[in-house]
Formats: sequence, C-alpha cells, structure tokens
Amino acid sequence: MNKLKVSLILLALIFALSGCGGHNVVNPENTPKGNSWAKEYSGVALFNSVQEMPDKGYILVGDTDSWDESVISNILVLKVNSNGNKEWAKAFGWNNSYNGSPIVQSTNDGGYFVAGVTGSYVKGSGRFIIIKFNSKNEEEWAKAFGLGDKTIISFPCDFAVQQVSDGGFVVMMPCADGHFVLKLDSKGNKEWLKVFVNKTAFFRSAKQTEDGGYIIAGGIQGPPIGLLIKLKGNGRIEWAKKYKVSKWGNEFDDVEPTKDGGFIVVASGIVINIESKSAYSLILKLDKNGNEEWKKMLGSRVVSVKQTNDGGYIAIGWKTIGNGDNDFIIKLDSKGNTEWGKLIERENSFRVIKQTTDGGYIAVGMNTVFKFDSRGDVKDLLCSKSYIPEMATSPPEIKVTDITKYIKTEPEPSFRSKLVKPLFKIADVKTTPVNCSDRINTGTSFEKVFVGIIEKSLKIL
Repeated sequence: MNKLKVSLILLALIFALSGCGGHNVVNPENTPKGNSWAKEYSGVALFNSVQEMPDKGYILVGDTDSWDESVISNILVLKVNSNGNKEWAKAFGWNNSYNGSPIVQSTNDGGYFVAGVTGSYVKGSGRFIIIKFNSKNEEEWAKAFGLGDKTIISFPCDFAVQQVSDGGFVVMMPCADGHFVLKLDSKGNKEWLKVFVNKTAFFRSAKQTEDGGYIIAGGIQGPPIGLLIKLKGNGRIEWAKKYKVSKWGNEFDDVEPTKDGGFIVVASGIVINIESKSAYSLILKLDKNGNEEWKKMLGSRVVSVKQTNDGGYIAIGWKTIGNGDNDFIIKLDSKGNTEWGKLIERENSFRVIKQTTDGGYIAVGMNTVFKFDSRGDVKDLLCSKSYIPEMATSPPEIKVTDITKYIKTEPEPSFRSKLVKPLFKIADVKTTPVNCSDRINTGTSFEKVFVGIIEKSLKIL
C-alpha cells in the first residue's frame, strides 16, 4: 500500500511538471524583457538624441532655454541611470549662437561625442560643433567648423553626424545654396569634403554603410520626390536614384542601413488621395542597389525606424485621434508585417527610438523619455493600449529613376575649423514620472496641416 502511494505521488509530480492538467507553461520567448519607465525632465524644450552607456544608463541631449541673455539656445547633456533618474546635467551655449539640433553617440574608445548646429564660434555657412568626451565624462577636445564665405545658420533638422568604423566622423549639413558631406578623422581633422549645389535637392539623413561607403536620403523639390545618393568610402558618387510615390509629393526623412547590406527608408506625410484628406507614411525596404524589396504604408506619421536584433524593425510616430495626437510604437517583422503595436494616449512628439541591451527600447520626445520593455509596455502607464496601425490596402507603385549622371559635386569651398572651449554650466533638471492626464494638445493635427498645404498649392496651380 505504501509503495502504491509513493508511485501515485511520483506520477502526480511528473504529470504536473510536464505541464499537463490544464496549466499553461510560461514560454520564455513571450516573457517581456527589460525594465520600463516613463519620465519627464524640466527645463528641456526637446530631446533630440539618446545613447545607452556601458553602465546601462543613458546620455540624453536636447535643446534647452538659455541660462542668461547672451545665448539663444543651449545644448543640454543629461546623464540618467538605468531607471531614468538623473545623475548629472550640464548645458552650454556661446555668444548669440543657436547651439541646437544636438546629437549624441558613443565612440569606439568607450567615450562619446555631442554635436550640434552653432553660430558664432567660426565664420562660414553650415556651421557646427563637435565635443569629444572620454569614458569618465571629461572633455577631450572640441572643434567648431564652417565653410563658404557666407554666414548662414543652417536649418537644424537637416544636420547629421555619425562616428564611422575608422574612428572618424561623417557630417551632413546644408551650406550656402546646397549641402555638404564632410569626412573627419578621429581628432576632427578634415579628410575629404563633397559639396552638392543642386538648388532643388535637399538632404535629411546620412549614414555609413556596411561596405564602408555612405548613404544619403532627402528629396528633390517641386513637388518633392524621394532621393537617395550612395557614396563610396572616398566620397565619390556610386549611384543616385529618385523615387516618386505620390503625385502630391513625397520625400525621404530618414535612412538606415540594414544587416543584409540594404536600406530601410521612411517618408512621412504622403497623400494618396486628396479627397480622403488623410496622410500616410511609407516604410520602404531596399536592396544594396536601391531597388524595392517591399513597402508598407501606414495611416499615421512614422518618424523613426530602426532594425532590431531579430532582423525585424521597431518604429515610432504619432496618430491623430480627434483633436489630439497620440504617440505609438510598433514592431514589424523582417517583411514589414506588424507583430504588435502600442498606442500612448498622450502627445510626446517622439523623435528617435533605439533598441537597448536588455531587449527593450528607448524613445525620446519633447521633454519626455520612454523606456519600453520588449513588448512595448511601460510599467504602471495607464494610458497605453494595444494598437494595430491602419495599412493602405493598395499602396501606389513607386517609380524609380536612376539620376546618377545628373548628380554633381562642386569644387571645394573655403573650409574653417578651430579648437574651442565651450562654457559648461550645471543645469537644474527635475525628474517626474509621466502623468497620463497631463496631455499636451497642439490642437492642429499633422494630417490637417499637410493636406491644407496641398490644397492651397492646387488652387495656386
């Protein structure tokens, strides 16, 4: 009898451990990874960039109001820990300079750099500054740059800087009557400079490619058409193509190289049908030669797309619902199909998103930072709900035209650079959890503004 009881107990244990008896075994692959939080930071007008650091904390940079009347705008550099709590904050500006559109990126020596559009450090158009820090947050060097004979403060949203594989930097920025792409070494010394002066073309994004070259995304005016230019490692043009999506116009806002050697491109605000009064965003996957592999058109504005470790993509943007804008995060597979999506019933104006080492994601916006887990959730955030984005069932065909022979570079203009000493001051930044009821409402949706501009243009024509 005792042996029978023991046998029954052992059978029951085996039965339970095998996952039978109506109980579901938790699948580790479906368990969300990474911590999550959402924080607001006082004194910040707009966060523009974020970089995860080796200690699992983050360096954030953004525009902030000046601390006195001698500067127009400052760049704020904010260090937070893995939970979003402030560790230190400092800001700098200079003598009526703009000092905006900041970018932060880690460097291959364990440090990081901060770059931004500037004004009075150096003469010339297309002016900017790069400040290099070591792993101890100590400034190693700072240089200001400018080119051309005219003094023009460039439109800040077209500014892009990236450290490349050899430790140097590639910079893309407007200048007088055109755009330039500049290659610097690891100390900020010029290696080569290419200037494109086609007055109808504009650039938005520049990244290094896996073959050591560079890809530039932008558009051609009147009505705008998407533009991609592929450069070799020495800055020479490899190919250039234009992409017409809609007769109402389109342009490329961002480009990211993908693991297969191709590219993922984003075009925001494409009107398919003027009668529908709705705008779509295009996510376009291209091969290494700029040929279409697949496309998705979302009935909302996408502002940033990054490839994820599993070969898929993570995207953020906002959707107008009623009289307000709601931010969203969506996960796509390698073919652009939606895996999951979350809508945040609050306007945060997300600018960029990145995957984090814990498997989650971090997104920055106006004065807010959201750290999502691997399923796009934020702990205790009540204004987040599941979201399946609207997709265009019959997206228009994309007409691609090779325009390599029409893209020319001009003789190099005068180039200026000098070592500078930025004035840093400690910034008083307060941290508070995001409050869902504290909704920021601009009152005018992106779609309404965009379609309104199109309608006015049609009346003029």
